[in-house]
Amino acid sequence: MDRLVAGGSDRLSVERLTLGIDLTEVGAELARRWNFPPLLQEAIRHQHDPLEAGEATPYAALISLASFLVAGFGVEMSESEMLETLPQAVVQRLGLDPARLAEAMPALRAACTVQHELV
Repeated sequence: MDRLVAGGSDRLSVERLTLGIDLTEVGAELARRWNFPPLLQEAIRHQHDPLEAGEATPYAALISLASFLVAGFGVEMSESEMLETLPQAVVQRLGLDPARLAEAMPALRAACTVQHELV
């Protein structure tokens, strides 16, 4: 699977084709079995499509944005590159102020880099 993804394939699609399930479905099922609130279960399930899941919850959008930041900073994107490529629909859904988000980039980079190193 990793080779297909490295070659440009979408990870979720590869997981669905090869395993019949993807990481978001596994995560949501674990959350259900661990008795997480339904709102969090749905947020985990829709983290990669937070705006396409009917009435998207802010939790799904927040997980999606956090994942985006961790991945981007994990491959050493600059703060300006991150700002240019942020999913604006998700930023708007969360009601984030672009100026305050820009100010927060150094702290976000630090937090994401630490988190990325732990994984």
